[in-house]
Amino acid sequence: MGTADILSAVRAAGITLTPEGAGIRETPRAALTDSLRASIRTNRTAILAALWADPTADLEAREERAAILEFEAGYSRAEAERVAGILH
Repeated sequence: MGTADILSAVRAAGITLTPEGAGIRETPRAALTDSLRASIRTNRTAILAALWADPTADLEAREERAAILEFEAGYSRAEAERVAGILH
């Protein structure tokens, strides 16, 4: 299974991959199968390169952080987006 196939399978399973330094965060982790987990681990470097090259990957993570700040911490939407780095 190549990088594109892994990323497609991950998206089809409803999992979001977010690059974190030299690692990858999978959300939700409970949705990972053993097979997907092994594929991600084996192809980590190529997957990280694809995630860092995809500008929407980081945007999705920032939008998720903004939503958490808005709904869990009580921030206004504008303030949550500013803190999460969506607005400059």
